[in-house]
Amino acid sequence: MIDRRQIREMEKVVSRVMQTAAKYDNIGKAEFETILRKTMEQVQKNYGSNLDEIAAMTPKVIADMPNEYGQLREEDRSMEAMIAYLYGKYLKELYLLE
Repeated sequence: MIDRRQIREMEKVVSRVMQTAAKYDNIGKAEFETILRKTMEQVQKNYGSNLDEIAAMTPKVIADMPNEYGQLREEDRSMEAMIAYLYGKYLKELYLLE
């Protein structure tokens, strides 16, 4: 179950990564990679995980994205939702969720 601390943490991460994402008019591969890297840095910062260990989860995170985030209704998809998905997915894959 998600508690208030986890919700606040997620909101802060989304806000921080959105500072970068908001600079883009369009999201292409390079912009997505930057957003992904910023999200990974937030995992590292908040949990002290090794960046190489986090990066090793990236193929799984990307592979699962169409079947998880991609299943959201179109109106529920947003940059904020994608960042939250990526952050949560990394935490799940790294067994960092409570």
